[in-house]
Amino acid sequence: MMAPLLGVAMIVGLAIGIFQAVSSIHEQTLTFLPKVFAVLGMFLFCLPWMLRIMTSYTVNLLGDWQNTVSSPYQ
Repeated sequence: MMAPLLGVAMIVGLAIGIFQAVSSIHEQTLTFLPKVFAVLGMFLFCLPWMLRIMTSYTVNLLGDWQNTVSSPYQ
């Protein structure tokens, strides 16, 4: 579930690193702030999908509770 967020952070970090190497600008906030905004934007974009996956997982886990915790030696 976190792969899209990590992928965006990696791509933005790589692009900014290349830009810094080409332009010789080495400012710390130049790398931090764009990554934060890109990851936040991707999080908001993926939030409905993440909530749907987590809700489905929780409903299936709690709905099948008897089989999950029951002993096979009954």
